[in-house]
Amino acid sequence: MQNQQQRKPNSIVMHMEEHKSDLLNIHKRYQASNDQTDLVENAESILQEVVDSLQLAVEELPSLIPSFINLVRARHRDSQFQTFPEFFELLAGWAVSHKLQSNKTAQLQRLFLQHLDKSIKQYKVLLKQAKDPEETASIRQLLELLISKRKIVSQANKADSVSFSFRREVYAQEEKGIQDLFNFYSKQHMMTGKNPTFENIGEAIDTIDSGSFLFFCKSFQIYNEKKVEGKRFLTKQELLDIFKRTSVLQRNMNFQGFKQALDEIALALFNAEYDKLLPIPCSNLGLEEKRVMLCELLRCGDPKYVSATCKPIGKPFGSIDKATRSPGEDPNKKFRYRLNEEMKDQLNVYKREKEMKQKFEKEEKERENYERAKVAQRKLKEKKEQEDLKKRKDALRIQDLDKARPQDFELGENLEDLIEES
Repeated sequence: MQNQQQRKPNSIVMHMEEHKSDLLNIHKRYQASNDQTDLVENAESILQEVVDSLQLAVEELPSLIPSFINLVRARHRDSQFQTFPEFFELLAGWAVSHKLQSNKTAQLQRLFLQHLDKSIKQYKVLLKQAKDPEETASIRQLLELLISKRKIVSQANKADSVSFSFRREVYAQEEKGIQDLFNFYSKQHMMTGKNPTFENIGEAIDTIDSGSFLFFCKSFQIYNEKKVEGKRFLTKQELLDIFKRTSVLQRNMNFQGFKQALDEIALALFNAEYDKLLPIPCSNLGLEEKRVMLCELLRCGDPKYVSATCKPIGKPFGSIDKATRSPGEDPNKKFRYRLNEEMKDQLNVYKREKEMKQKFEKEEKERENYERAKVAQRKLKEKKEQEDLKKRKDALRIQDLDKARPQDFELGENLEDLIEES
């Protein structure tokens, strides 16, 4: 309880507190319009008025209405208006769950992100121009800090991918997803023995061992050795204890035991600690609601996600032959294959075409190198001639003639002297 009091107040809740009088007027108006006003039936009009009155930055309100209806049904069996504090709590929980913002806050966030983008761009340019190692390290550190800050700010008000519906019944598609999970991980564990019989194989693919169970939990983010902010995981020991209670002789788990294990995971996961991650407490919910929450967390109703997240552990059926039959990457081994005459002719044609192509590319490359060498030699010759010209004392340039004066030349006093000297 003390941890919840020490948590920083949410900005949208503070915004709603500032506009509490507007929400009170909405509550009174709808309560006065009918003696028995239903929150579920009037959810769309109520939320639209709340968004307009509080000036919230909401792009697609219709997509957010079902979550409000599910929230009302989860918190109140009777969906009719209760008291204003209950109405305010429902609205606040709904707004926090979708990380809504006021228009002013959203505008400030956009401006701040633009400023960060501009700074990141400038530091990238400085990083390319920097030559000193210490300066480069300092700029790189600042750049990493700016990129990290931008990621935090951009994700701060990004709605979570999981939105709990708080329903009590599991959908048929989610049931199928659970079955697919069991079918996949029951075929992943390694069997003991070199020569297993068909009977042993049939028994093995219908059960899950502890290693496969832990691998499943890790793949679907139920178990993680590292702490992640905003996430809650079960420990390895907690999951092993659940496996022992739901497996046969604490060794193998069948499908019924797998479903029981998921129920125990749901009860252990959605406790008071998980309440800190949600605006709506879930620890006091029953097994039916928590079972559905776990299905939504694992996204069992999404076949593509389930298929993409299921990761194989290793070779099936305990194969001890780790080498491939035809290791093409081994240059020390050559393999011979029988080919018919038509395929041989095709290979010969392919060889000749490849050789011709390689020969043409080689000649083209040599010609380009020769042209480059000629150009380089000509430039080198011109450069050398210019340097020799600069070293000559009797060489005169146009610039020298423009700057020179008649008295700078040691010539005769008149034209006759010049003629006699010549």
